[in-house]
Amino acid sequence: MTEHLDFYIKDETIYMKQSAGFFSCCSIRLDAIIQYYKRYGKLPKKVDSTQQFKLYKLSNQDNIDISHDFFLDPEYVSVKIAEPPVYKENFQGLDYKNNIHFAPILPFVQKYFSPTAEIMYSAEYFEQKYDIDYDNTCVLFYRGLDKVTEFPIPTYREVFERARNIEINHTGSKKIRFLIQSDETEFIKAALIEFPDAIVFRDETRSAPRQISSVDLLSSDKTDNYYYIKLFFAIVLIMSRAKYFVCNTGNISIWTCLYRGGADENVHQYLNWRYI
Repeated sequence: MTEHLDFYIKDETIYMKQSAGFFSCCSIRLDAIIQYYKRYGKLPKKVDSTQQFKLYKLSNQDNIDISHDFFLDPEYVSVKIAEPPVYKENFQGLDYKNNIHFAPILPFVQKYFSPTAEIMYSAEYFEQKYDIDYDNTCVLFYRGLDKVTEFPIPTYREVFERARNIEINHTGSKKIRFLIQSDETEFIKAALIEFPDAIVFRDETRSAPRQISSVDLLSSDKTDNYYYIKLFFAIVLIMSRAKYFVCNTGNISIWTCLYRGGADENVHQYLNWRYI
């Protein structure tokens, strides 16, 4: 048996041990799978995430792997691995454009993290409900609250200035429309004053007044977390499809880029006190 801090390997199976926020779990799970592949030159027989996603488990799910509630069974997802990937769970803190080679990582994302039909349906429903035109949409994603304890985060004014700059240089067929997504209530309010016509997912996500916590820790009922994380996963897919993505640094941002297929010139990441 091979033991690591966040997982162990036994009988060609990866058993995950870490549990935190949803996309933190995803990052460490992806890291473990890629470590396995690089060591053995093949994919694992199984990835057991029973000990992950604990914040989102219902009362009867303690000893159940709920990853299948979010991702397709990898057994039925075929991919071609062209070159060895490099991915570590701490890549969330890197410069996505210049320090991450996404192409070799994407087959692993596709195989182990393809969203279920339920998640895809939610994304399609939101597209129609909010009349989202991806070619003319700019996402302003602000991960606030306790993220300030991990990385520098921009001021609201810095986000709005970057948004205005994108708006000025936008060459699409229609006027740009902003999509606001944040866990920090004050940011949403300020952004709606700045961009009154912006899209906001009012009924499909949660926010909280500024504090050192996360929305997943503020509810005593994990039923809420289970319900909202599925909706938020769909929102991440929507954010990944927008022409422009303005974000601060963290796991949600890097996973948005992974589902986007990389970090192109239209990704504006706040890192080390500035946008890159």
